[in-house]
Amino acid sequence: MKQYECKKCGAVNDIELVTKGTQTGLYCKLCGTWIKWVGKDEMMFAEQIINSNNSNESKLNNQKTTAKERVEAELAEVTDRKNKLYYFVGTSKYAKLSAKSKELLSKQYNIMLEYIKVLLDRLDNWEE
Repeated sequence: MKQYECKKCGAVNDIELVTKGTQTGLYCKLCGTWIKWVGKDEMMFAEQIINSNNSNESKLNNQKTTAKERVEAELAEVTDRKNKLYYFVGTSKYAKLSAKSKELLSKQYNIMLEYIKVLLDRLDNWEE
């Protein structure tokens, strides 16, 4: 299955469609970087990915979940993103980034680590 990967931050399928004039572009939802122009033939596929991502996000909101389940889901999401960033650092795409981009990704990684600690502490001290 085809995937859209952001060349700047490495996000996979975190996309949005933006119309500029008569063209529709595919942009990264995380960093806002343009990925490519989308033709009519590819538009349906991109919309399916966006709808799939939205339905996955809304499942948590639509289900009757407890607050603890939402925190656990958020922890899983942040941990997954942290792991993706960790593996991205070992790729050739990362090596080609500017020093400023590498610094920003490093800060982002450290922020995710701190947030994971906060979520773990919150779950450890959970009171119903």
